[in-house]
Amino acid sequence: MKFQERSMKSVLYWLATGIIVAELFVGGVADLMRARWASEVMIHLGYPLYMMTILGFWKVLAAAALVFPRINRIREWAYAGTVFELTGAAASHLLRGDGLAVAIAPSVFTLLTLISWILWNVRIKEAGAHR
Repeated sequence: MKFQERSMKSVLYWLATGIIVAELFVGGVADLMRARWASEVMIHLGYPLYMMTILGFWKVLAAAALVFPRINRIREWAYAGTVFELTGAAASHLLRGDGLAVAIAPSVFTLLTLISWILWNVRIKEAGAHR
């Protein structure tokens, strides 16, 4: 593979991963702190506020897992959990009747998570090929 192509994949990987890590970390901290805006969303969706502690804890850990190297199995779980959380958020808004416009953000973050996961797998395979 050409250096330029590998470089572009690396930039795309870190861009998608950085956005997801920031979303998970900021959202997780907001959940743990029971930020007013986050609490209002949970109440609107009909979820109990104690879910914020559970989700916040796992979001912060998922953000860390996506950044730290050599924890591939945990990273796989972090990607899966992130997809579950984000698709659940989109579905919750749609089922609550909020419309497509509100479901777009979690859907875009889901897409970025999948891009990050795919490119991470490509990086792992390429690293194995160079050994």
